Amino acid sequence: MRGMSISPLPLPERIDDESAMVRYLGALLTADGASGRRDLWVFMLDGDGHPLDPATCVDDVPADPAPRFTGNLFLLFRRTLASVAPDGSVAMALERPGPPQVCLSDRQWASALRWGARREGVRLHGPYLVVGGRVRRLPDGEAN
Repeated sequence: MRGMSISPLPLPERIDDESAMVRYLGALLTADGASGRRDLWVFMLDGDGHPLDPATCVDDVPADPAPRFTGNLFLLFRRTLASVAPDGSVAMALERPGPPQVCLSDRQWASALRWGARREGVRLHGPYLVVGGRVRRLPDGEAN
């Protein structure tokens, strides 16, 4: 991982359903432009679906998620949400270059993120996959 950056896109008023989430993520990634890397986009919402902060991009994540990384990430989210929005949630999107089909690495990331969220009791939206400007929710289920 190389670092983190913050989106310049203005926050929406409210994200109250799946289609609003997909629209926001599509606008976010279009505004930011394709990085050509594997990046993890993250933002937190309060209990009513209002984004708490601008989306943050964890730049250049590895193809294979490290359980320690995802576990620590959700520990941080749990602690942050407990202090600012106890009924809040986290939305995550994995952006990567390449073909639009969901691959093994995408499924591994989805499983690792869902595991981290379950382990820390954090409500998770997604995770979503962003490839070539197209946003979709990653399928449930473990990596094969």
